[in-house]
Amino acid sequence: MNSKDAKLADHVSLSKPTVLADNKGDHNIPQLTKQMNNLRIVVKNLEKERDFYLSKLCAIELICQKHGNEHPLFFKVMEILYGTVEEFVGPEVGTNNDGNGE
Repeated sequence: MNSKDAKLADHVSLSKPTVLADNKGDHNIPQLTKQMNNLRIVVKNLEKERDFYLSKLCAIELICQKHGNEHPLFFKVMEILYGTVEEFVGPEVGTNNDGNGE
């Protein structure tokens, strides 16, 4: 996350939903709309950053695959690229960005 996203995330409360003062909650619509728009910007920037680093890793992977037999370092890099962490949970297959799976 770059500094602009960090500053934006500081202004957006992700931990607690806004408590509605009345049953309708209409007075919160502008605030929630602004928060939703800010979160969309953060997500868009994070996706760009993710894609940037993924393209770098893919380029490194191709180099290592092409020259893997020339030096043991390439093999070690491939081990790192393909290694996983036991606690890692990837995205569920079949879900879209809103998590509905539709």
